[in-house]
Amino acid sequence: MSPGFQTKGLRSVLRRLGFAAVGATALSVSLGFSTSAQATSPAWTQLTPTTSPPARYVGDQMAYDAATRNVVLFGGYGGGFLGDTWTWNGTNWTHLSPKTSPAQRDNASMAYDPASKKILLFGGNSNGSPITDTWTWNGTTWTKLSPKKSPSPRFAASIAYDPASKKVLLFGGDDNGHFVSDTWTWNGTTWTNLSPKKSPSARAWASMSYDSATGQMVLFGGYGGGYLSDTWTWNGTTWTKLSPKKSPSSRSAASMTYDPTTATLLLFGGDNHTTSTEFGDTWTWNGTTWTELSPSKSPSPRDGAGLAYDQRTGNVVLFGGEQTPTSDLADTWKWG
Repeated sequence: MSPGFQTKGLRSVLRRLGFAAVGATALSVSLGFSTSAQATSPAWTQLTPTTSPPARYVGDQMAYDAATRNVVLFGGYGGGFLGDTWTWNGTNWTHLSPKTSPAQRDNASMAYDPASKKILLFGGNSNGSPITDTWTWNGTTWTKLSPKKSPSPRFAASIAYDPASKKVLLFGGDDNGHFVSDTWTWNGTTWTNLSPKKSPSARAWASMSYDSATGQMVLFGGYGGGYLSDTWTWNGTTWTKLSPKKSPSSRSAASMTYDPTTATLLLFGGDNHTTSTEFGDTWTWNGTTWTELSPSKSPSPRDGAGLAYDQRTGNVVLFGGEQTPTSDLADTWKWG
């Protein structure tokens, strides 16, 4: 669901232009979980829940809610803009019916905020227009907030909770065709625009997650007029570009989260339409370099899958995504 004008068909062309663009990183949130390593090598396993959300491109609209111990999924794009709320309890998906909900959208940015014990949702693309609203989920319903200051309307921004500053960090995004490179924090009440001395170039659909093992925020790749493969860290004050010996190839809309069982970041999939590639590879980041793994079984190649660490089960859970050219998916996988 990152840009790909030549291979996705009319639906994807319109979405890349802001009429239905989806995805963001599959940004997921790390909450400083235990980093004890497990004895056996982790692997992908497809699950067979009795109920599932309809097929969709999820992107960054899935996060683990530590307060309720459920993974929460909101909206996305699957044949149209969606505004439904689902929870995953480690075994099955449940469709909820909250009294109040954000408007249907894709490309929103969502992360769990331990300070407020609520999930935070910002912006996205609603029926072709980038938006700038802020919502929280308390386990029962959605509440629209009215912060004094907010980032400009945008979709596909990267988001994750930063335990070091005890704030949610948001970076970049696409403001209807204009890529941005600003850095914002959310303190539970309002947004603050930071001015770091150095920043990644303007982009959307980048993968971002907090690395509990190193105590740094990590950002990888994305799209900003071209597909990217650079790795950056945020230390609470500024961004630093790293030079790992090995990296995943240039891509956007890859799904990434911290896996405390291996004390590494886990990255899966993404796309690069310049090379007509939909990825199904699995990578880990150990704080120094990227390592490509070779699991015996994997989800099919896709971009924009929802990805989050499920503390209840001790596994990473993956749901849905889009498979070239325009096939939305509804399968559920676990890694661990």
